[in-house]
Amino acid sequence: MSLSGSTDNTVATVTGSNALAGEANLTFDGSTLAVTGAVTVSTDLTVSGGDIVYGNGQNATASVTATAHDAAGRNLTITAGPTTAGTSNNQAGGTLTLQGGQGKGSGAGGDIVFQTANASGSGSSLNSHATALTISDDLSATFAGAVDLGSNTLTSTGSLQVRTIDYSDGDNAITIADGGGVTFPVSIDITGSTGIILENDETITNSTNGTISFSGGIAVPDAGNIGSASDLDAIAIAANGNVTYTQNIYIKDDKKIIFGDGSDASLEYDEDGTDQLRIAGNTIFENQVELAKDLLLDPTPADTVWSGVTAKFTAGEDLEDGECVYLKAADTKMWKAVANTGGTGLITPDIMCVAMCVADVSANAVGTFLLQGFLRADTNFPTYAVGETLYVPEAETGGKNVPEGAIPDSDGDFVQVIGWAADANTVYFNPDFTIIEHA
Repeated sequence: MSLSGSTDNTVATVTGSNALAGEANLTFDGSTLAVTGAVTVSTDLTVSGGDIVYGNGQNATASVTATAHDAAGRNLTITAGPTTAGTSNNQAGGTLTLQGGQGKGSGAGGDIVFQTANASGSGSSLNSHATALTISDDLSATFAGAVDLGSNTLTSTGSLQVRTIDYSDGDNAITIADGGGVTFPVSIDITGSTGIILENDETITNSTNGTISFSGGIAVPDAGNIGSASDLDAIAIAANGNVTYTQNIYIKDDKKIIFGDGSDASLEYDEDGTDQLRIAGNTIFENQVELAKDLLLDPTPADTVWSGVTAKFTAGEDLEDGECVYLKAADTKMWKAVANTGGTGLITPDIMCVAMCVADVSANAVGTFLLQGFLRADTNFPTYAVGETLYVPEAETGGKNVPEGAIPDSDGDFVQVIGWAADANTVYFNPDFTIIEHA
């Protein structure tokens, strides 16, 4: 037998018939078996010591050998030590600890990175690994994909930074933007008694059409306000429920303000009685109007403006503002009324001046006629003496059948007082139905 290549502590292997050779890459000093090169273990490997340490000459991996091209890869499981079943009770299992490499000073510690190979399209090339989770030295955990908690609850005692929170079917239930804005693509169901609390002038905004709908009631704190961005207290609600509007209230065309029918309701302006409730435009009362106090008319209306009691009638001929009229029985239309015995406008004890035209109207058209009240007509009225008594005209003045201050004095004239002059161009029309025939 021959022995070649032998040095201290080398392990000899058979090289042929009656021949041994000392292996330079395989030594054993009685306690340590040293192998230089790759080691293949064909069955399980059990290490009775507590550590497996890689050398520092390169990065290291622990992996499973690739399978054949037509077979799925094998699993690799890392398990901490369990206790042994039986006999004793309530024994804890060992902890599995994964550690990144330690840095020193301001050098960061190594991350713990979890990677998977995402499936791609059909093919024979290996899919690339992609990072699913990175745990960094600052104790933060970054998930590159969705985190599915199933039916479990996520609890955090510190800050929780997320981009989106999804349903299990992948819909983005909550999206959190870089600036902190939160988007809910579906309904929000608030079950807590405190509801949604906003601080520091935050707002709830519908960026699609600006509309926010509530299926139930809206409650504001006592003495709370409802308003717009430029008028925060447009609607103020007091603790007793009284509502104050700081701006105009607009009712759309053909819409109504309806009071409840359980008791009397009132429309008032200010409690001290020094201000006025002003209604601009025509006002129609479909039922009886009961006046608890006087009806205050405006004695100084603007030109061609009237203040008083009016009615609608059909004109029998062309009429202008300020002209005196009577109602002809033959056609129930308004015609010019004159005091003398000639002309189509003759008044008699049975036919008298009953109204004054307040706005130009054509023959056979419906116009507005003053039954009692004030009218100013700078163009059609002559210059009256303030306070003078006015009569049905004996003849037209300037082609207009307007009241005159002179008493009709021709034999056969019918004298009818129809009012008085409030100023040089304003008449208070209030016809007296006592008619005197001038002899």
